[in-house]
Amino acid sequence: MGAGQLFARGADQTQQTKGIEMAQSRATIGGKRLPFMIWAVALALGLNVPPGAAAFWRQNDDAAIPEGTKSKPFRKVLILSGGELRFSAGLAMLATLHERGWVPDVTIYTCGFSKIPGAYLNSLTELQPGHSNPATWHEAALSDEYFRIMQRVKVNKDFYSRVVDKDGNTGSSLLYRQMTSRIAGMQLKKGVDKASELPFLSSLLKTNSASARAIPVAVYPRLYRDNQDTLLDVPYDLSPPGMNIPFSANKMRAIFVATKILFPRALQDKPRPENSPPLYQEVVFTDKQTADEIARVRYEKSPIAKMFPKAPIHPDVEVRSGYRVWDVARATLADMYLTAPMWLEDPTGRHPKELFITGSLNLSPIELALSLGDEVMAIRVRDLRASNPAEQVESYVYENTFGFTINERKQEIKKRFDDKVIWIDLDADEIQEMEKSNGFSPLRVGDGPKMHLEDNIPNDPAEFKRRSKVQWEWGVEQIRRVDLRRKGG
Repeated sequence: MGAGQLFARGADQTQQTKGIEMAQSRATIGGKRLPFMIWAVALALGLNVPPGAAAFWRQNDDAAIPEGTKSKPFRKVLILSGGELRFSAGLAMLATLHERGWVPDVTIYTCGFSKIPGAYLNSLTELQPGHSNPATWHEAALSDEYFRIMQRVKVNKDFYSRVVDKDGNTGSSLLYRQMTSRIAGMQLKKGVDKASELPFLSSLLKTNSASARAIPVAVYPRLYRDNQDTLLDVPYDLSPPGMNIPFSANKMRAIFVATKILFPRALQDKPRPENSPPLYQEVVFTDKQTADEIARVRYEKSPIAKMFPKAPIHPDVEVRSGYRVWDVARATLADMYLTAPMWLEDPTGRHPKELFITGSLNLSPIELALSLGDEVMAIRVRDLRASNPAEQVESYVYENTFGFTINERKQEIKKRFDDKVIWIDLDADEIQEMEKSNGFSPLRVGDGPKMHLEDNIPNDPAEFKRRSKVQWEWGVEQIRRVDLRRKGG
């Protein structure tokens, strides 16, 4: 079976597709070949915060796993997150887990490279249940079709030309740290007299800090953006032909975590009053059967809202089914500043169109996974050096958007759940080194600790396949390091 067959398989399954259409008449099957391996959002999704970062909240030690029934719905649950444009690495990790005999009954995808393999495999096993052999996934990662798709990943140079600093430099001439500093500043300027009034921004811009604001996310973030107003232009239709079907309960069950934006466009850039309504809500998308199991274990309350009571997070979690898997994948690839959010339509008609961004609001939904499965495996990224300026910038943007830091959440997970999870430990500096010579991300490490933006998808098919192969081998190695019998670490 060739790689081209692997990618195009969904389009050939007319009889099975018609059956799905009959079962869910409002579900549509895409017929347009548009890129779907585009999700350059991970630099804003796998964030770490320096240990001394300021906090606006008090941790809630009562954050807990929901109380459900004694028996759990699944034996094995996997959490995958992060990864920039390393689709090859994501498929390699999943294939190697199958090879080693640790096959998840359901996988929770939260951000980055994980969303695309998740959508691809979930729809593939519905359309071709007999052809979801992990041995074929290597072909897909190195295929000409994947190369053509990735060629569509472009830096939005028009946006760069409109971003100018006080010295007259265009965005394209600025280093990444300078660029994101100014983006963060623009989100805050209109809501406060001086950017230095917010301590995390003043430390970023090296200004003197005034008195700290008591409320996290003091200004409604600028999240209502179109593709022309983002650093990366990502099409809204990411599905390969014939594969944009509702979530499947067949093999390779998938759960996607997303963030629903609750405030209207008219409020963005304005000061946010204390005690104002929540800005965001965690929404979990999956198939109907899995949604019923989540309801059975009563995953109803947000562990993030419990842990950070002052953050603008809605206390309830919504669980939804009936949505098309590729639509949800694209909607949840959006982040706070790289990629435009997406208005997501409910094919069942139960919900209106709503605006969604990244699932990194709950980057590691350990509570959900442990309530569903007897064994849980999850990715854990070891911290970057605290001196890394790009990491600091992204952390500030994340905190400015959600009102809490990833490191606080990571510390809570380590304290309460470290010995309950099999960890896939990734070294962030190792990832960064691989990206220098074998990555596809337009966010590239330059000389020293600084970063810049550039078109980084190879035009030469041979070079593209070489990098994809290296990324695949890297993904395989990460899983081979894991002790499948050992929890904690």
